[in-house]
Amino acid sequence: LVRKSVNEVITSMDSNLTFSLLKLMDCFFQPLVPKEGARGYPMEKLRLLDDLIEPWFIFSLVWSVGCTGDAASYTIFNDWLRQKMVEEKMTLHFPDVGLVYDYQLDDAGFSSTSH
Repeated sequence: LVRKSVNEVITSMDSNLTFSLLKLMDCFFQPLVPKEGARGYPMEKLRLLDDLIEPWFIFSLVWSVGCTGDAASYTIFNDWLRQKMVEEKMTLHFPDVGLVYDYQLDDAGFSSTSH
């Protein structure tokens, strides 16, 4: 989609987009990295992990691959992502109003640096 339909403000490479997506995903997992002398992550938060992978991925996709285009391209990416999420039967759905860029991630504080 990015190569065919999005008018990129600054040309990107596929490998850079992939790296950006993975770096964003990595940020969500950083609170799980054990720190010397720190207690383990609370089990009640670890139980949320299965439900958070999908929203973390969509957030990372929007703000890596989906943010390289101009304003008109935002609408194209928005429409494509919404359709793809339906086709793939994802559990996460954006509200009908606005673009996918208009919403913020709420992961119940899981990715917060304090636990």
